[in-house]
Amino acid sequence: MIAISNVSVPENEFKERVERYLDVAEEKNLDALVVYSNYSSNGEIRYLAGYTYQPVWMCASTLILSRGSEPSLLTDRPWNLDKVREETWIKDVRACGGWLDRPGPPGTVMSLSRSTGSVLREKKLEKVNIGIVGFDIMPAMFYEHLKEEVPQAKFVDVTESFEKLKMVRSETEIQLIRNVAKIASIGMETGLKSVKEGKTEADIASATMDAMMANGAEVIFAIWVVSGEATQVQYRTPTYSNRKLQKGDMLWIDFGIIRQGYFGDISRTTIVGPSTEQQRKLCEVVFKSHQDAVKMIKPGAKIADVVKAARRVPHESGYKEYVMGDYLGHGIGVTLDDYPVIVPDEPTEIKANMVLNIDPKLFVPGVGGARLEDTYLVTPEGVEKLITCKQRWW
Repeated sequence: MIAISNVSVPENEFKERVERYLDVAEEKNLDALVVYSNYSSNGEIRYLAGYTYQPVWMCASTLILSRGSEPSLLTDRPWNLDKVREETWIKDVRACGGWLDRPGPPGTVMSLSRSTGSVLREKKLEKVNIGIVGFDIMPAMFYEHLKEEVPQAKFVDVTESFEKLKMVRSETEIQLIRNVAKIASIGMETGLKSVKEGKTEADIASATMDAMMANGAEVIFAIWVVSGEATQVQYRTPTYSNRKLQKGDMLWIDFGIIRQGYFGDISRTTIVGPSTEQQRKLCEVVFKSHQDAVKMIKPGAKIADVVKAARRVPHESGYKEYVMGDYLGHGIGVTLDDYPVIVPDEPTEIKANMVLNIDPKLFVPGVGGARLEDTYLVTPEGVEKLITCKQRWW
């Protein structure tokens, strides 16, 4: 097993995060915040409360923050209450009825919404300005019921501005991301070393996942092992198959993992056996695109300049029409696709202690697809590569 440092976010850091959110809320003339997270994206609850739930169907939570009262954390899974209390620093933890009120997803949505409204009334917040963080993933049914519960409250979607508060990472967060990057590196190296003619995509996926589980991964999701003609498209379903690898196949692996609520994300490309000049050129162009982008990353640089640098070599090499849109990558932390989004019109200035994933990719009909994704810590001088797996496998 690889060495993983024993680190967790201390209670005082969680409290500092909550204070920072409330400071910004006051600047926006908001009296309270309702933070919503669910099974598909629970980064905000993890960041503020320390509670990490598995990606279970329709599981959701709300966190209510205001000056003058202690935070309240609500979960829609009563049978999960002990786990929540064990993980969070928050003292006021409550469970609503969930499916006990009404079977299926509507029951959990209605129950959590009703309980959230009840806590707002209890805290005398039923007639104030309330910011919602997580509005982009909040079910319409939840929002409509919440308005019925506190009809005199004024709700404002402040999701984007509050999610951007997480862009600069603390030293503890950086160590947690280092840990998950180590595990991702081991998984990728193991998977790529197992690639050979006659094995199936599923064989490679199994080797990759086994290595990560043995080294501390808690959740592995969306692992793609894609070979042959299928590499020419961005993603496909199933994410891996029983197709046997053949000589000359291009193959790429892309996956995400979670440990202690923090994400890892990596991709690599290889070629099975002898390669063609076109295949090698494609891989080299993606490699150079990646390197050019990374060279631009430093405090004070603009996200737009990073994207511009990454596009130069593909455009000059005749691959302009095969670049995957304007998207080059993302921040990473308690969510997979965190801020900043690395696209040409992103106005964010890069700062030290941001953690960014650079992810150029090209998909060329008749040749194949190539991608290369790594995680970088922004340092005062430039960047530190957190993924240890080598980049060239062709």
